[in-house]
Amino acid sequence: MSKKCYCCGINEISDEFFYCIDCLKKLKEMFNKNENIIDNPNSTEHCISCGQFENRKILWTGNSRYFSNHNGEGIPICNICVESELKKYKELRSNKKRYKCLCCGYNTLPKEPKKCAGYICPVCFWENDVFMNNMFDLNEKSDCNNGMTLNQARENFKKYNACNKEFISKVRKAKPEEL
Repeated sequence: MSKKCYCCGINEISDEFFYCIDCLKKLKEMFNKNENIIDNPNSTEHCISCGQFENRKILWTGNSRYFSNHNGEGIPICNICVESELKKYKELRSNKKRYKCLCCGYNTLPKEPKKCAGYICPVCFWENDVFMNNMFDLNEKSDCNNGMTLNQARENFKKYNACNKEFISKVRKAKPEEL
């Protein structure tokens, strides 16, 4: 599943992140330039991500040229959360092998299919069902996917770009690294 970036509210991000890479780059630049920074924040100026304020620098995104859509002061974000998120993005890009989704065939699974229980592919919305007798059986019904078979899901993907017509609004196009 994915959610919207806490900062811009526009870009979709995966559940392990709070911010999209575009916002993180802007935030890092603001920290580097010391723009809108509070060096010794008090408890009312805590980071929206981690809730901490001690031994941190807090940046307010509002009233900056980077985030014109933020009203007033914007949202408070600390330097440690920004660095941590950037590090996670870097690790994800550099050393994460992806595995093929059994439905759409794109490399979206973070682990081997048999070790990836409950993962929902963001490209086709097929839920990886490790509880099937044989998850590679094209005609076995999947309880995780409302009784749909892999064959049905693949046919639907060809027609709708989703494993089921009702999930069209929940999917996205494959990224270049997933092809």
